[in-house]
Amino acid sequence: MNKNIIIVGIIASALVVAMMLIVGVGGNDQSSLDKLNSLDKKVGNLENSVVKLGKAFEGISAYLGSGSRFTNGISADSTSPSAGEVRGTTLTSTGAVTFGGAATLSSTLAVTGETTLTATTTAGVMDVSEFTQGGGCLTLTDANGGAYTLTSDELINNNVFVFAAGGASQAVIALTFPATSTLSAIIPNAGDMREWIYDASALATATTTTMTAGTGMDLYGYTTDDDVIDGAEIARITCWRQASTDISCITSELVASD
Repeated sequence: MNKNIIIVGIIASALVVAMMLIVGVGGNDQSSLDKLNSLDKKVGNLENSVVKLGKAFEGISAYLGSGSRFTNGISADSTSPSAGEVRGTTLTSTGAVTFGGAATLSSTLAVTGETTLTATTTAGVMDVSEFTQGGGCLTLTDANGGAYTLTSDELINNNVFVFAAGGASQAVIALTFPATSTLSAIIPNAGDMREWIYDASALATATTTTMTAGTGMDLYGYTTDDDVIDGAEIARITCWRQASTDISCITSELVASD
């Protein structure tokens, strides 16, 4: 801003010289001197205004921080934001949006581009025209002799579990779910639901996988045999948290339909 003040001073001096040449200043021309004094006063006022403007910009820069950061928040309504908060009645994005932390939406969210939500809680009704959920396909092995216990991390990070073919030792596989005490991060609230696919299509048809409930879990099926998945088949597993801390799951044994 000091550079700008110097430039304005140079321009002001040039204006004074130019006016002196125009009005033909002489030492005894009082009228011309009065005009120059008036012009000099105006130029001085202009310089003061430039200085004040420079200080104002410096204050704004300190308030916003470097770049385009708004450390004290942004508000589009009549309520002052808290530090780091962006608030308003409607948020509209025309490009990709990434929420890297918890996001609470209590009003309208309109997005026309790709949106990635991580650790997001939505209270109320959400209408979605196209929605893809889940992700992650984990290949399981039975290195411990045909038995495998799923972990809570595996259930959190994957929606599909595939058992790879491993020979005759896989004639009987035991697939056990973790205890409900370790599933609170996946299905934390009463009525919450999650769904997984167990893919045994690569296994020999004589192979069976028995789904075993973890402590505090109840398994249900269309028949009493739906907890046993034959080779070359898949299973759909839907779990929900009861009003207590227990979890119930439905297992559906599915065969190829084509």
